[in-house]
Amino acid sequence: MVTKRIIPCLDIKDGRVVKGVNFLNLQDVSNPVKLADYYSRSGADELVFYDITASFEGRKLFTDILTAVASTIFIPLTVGGGINALEDFERVLSCGADKVSVNSGAIKNPDLIGQAAKRYGDQWVLRDLNLTLEGTNVLMAPSGRGKTTLARLLLGLETPDAGRVETDGRIVAQFQEDRLCGQLTAVGNVALCCPQLRPKEIEAALAALGLCEEDWSKPARQLSGGQARRVALARAVLAPAEGVILDEPFKGLDEETRQRAMDWVRQMLKGRWLLLITHDEQEAEAFGGASVGIS
Repeated sequence: MVTKRIIPCLDIKDGRVVKGVNFLNLQDVSNPVKLADYYSRSGADELVFYDITASFEGRKLFTDILTAVASTIFIPLTVGGGINALEDFERVLSCGADKVSVNSGAIKNPDLIGQAAKRYGDQWVLRDLNLTLEGTNVLMAPSGRGKTTLARLLLGLETPDAGRVETDGRIVAQFQEDRLCGQLTAVGNVALCCPQLRPKEIEAALAALGLCEEDWSKPARQLSGGQARRVALARAVLAPAEGVILDEPFKGLDEETRQRAMDWVRQMLKGRWLLLITHDEQEAEAFGGASVGIS
């Protein structure tokens, strides 16, 4: 099944989110930092900001907004508009953007993308990192600092350019994308990674996460976003492993369901080490443990 992604695109002018048709008859909509935080908490997979400001003063204000947004949200941030030179790449990437969108700038200068790839394609994502994971570990950092890259390194999905990663035993993970098998039921998705469990045990875990019996037998493609999120969470936490990595596991859940899921995860860890990646201070406080910092 093709993964569906929700990516809101916001036009920014003079420090505000605006809405119009072909950039005409623009109407003020909202504060960009507040709206970005809203979309991030609502379960968006990525966020795109387009700077449609023409003035130099507006560009400076947009840069300040990017810095504030990148420190607020966790999902990837793509930035476009006014990207005409390498200095523009530097400007938005240094603010915490994960990707840069280039339009007319690449037409005016056909070499621009190649120049940018040469300068930034091999940039350091993580450098001088020394980390030992024991017990509960909470990783909080602004967008673009390499949190998901760290998880992929630990899982062996990426290879470090220098140094080494040593693991003792098996590690399981839940990433920001649920990655469920759409044709399998909720129970079937969990059983796929948890052959040691009986169906009744899986059903009990799903019930503890607030999923009803009707949801257990649905194909995963028919589940809501919040239901799929909890199935993916159950699959990761119940799988046999010595370490668990949860990358924004409670994203998109309402407050009551989120609290229920957090209580369940803490109960089910049973001495295994946990790396919780989040941008939510309440979640970090609820789990406690060691704080992992990436600057």
